Amino acid sequence: MMSHGKGKKCLLSDGNKLHYIQDIVMRFLNGCLQDKPKLFLLQFCRGEAILKAPQPRNLAYDGPDDDKTSIDTEDIYVLHSTFPGFRSIRDPQSGTWFIQEFCKVLQKSDHSTEFMTLKRTVIHNLTSRREPYNDEQGKEMDVRQTPTGCMDTLHRPLLLKPQDCCFTWSA
Repeated sequence: MMSHGKGKKCLLSDGNKLHYIQDIVMRFLNGCLQDKPKLFLLQFCRGEAILKAPQPRNLAYDGPDDDKTSIDTEDIYVLHSTFPGFRSIRDPQSGTWFIQEFCKVLQKSDHSTEFMTLKRTVIHNLTSRREPYNDEQGKEMDVRQTPTGCMDTLHRPLLLKPQDCCFTWSA
């Protein structure tokens, strides 16, 4: 899901806010998706802070409230584009760092690469990346981004690029 947001809420185009656990994740927990993997990639800011890196390019960030909610279920993995309290970085020409990197890593993988390996590669690549950025006052600095997994109840390997179908859930 790609949107603007802050904390655990994402902003909709009509101005309403959704709590990603209550309003999105919980809707996938029953019915025909029971016992199936549910993977949520959330691309939205989680706060106002900018994760500064040791040097400065012109990038944009987008970003609005925070509750505490916990659920107990299985077969879910939620991967956020950024650490709680920080902005998610978007290049106006090429798009968000997180989604672009996830797509690159997925394209380079083969059918036997398990999701957790892909996730670790995305996190490594993004935390290693540094780009120049001009803040609201025009001050130049290098920025970086650290994706985080916040919910992991997957209990079997998940393949996102198997040979013969869109995903495989190994028994």
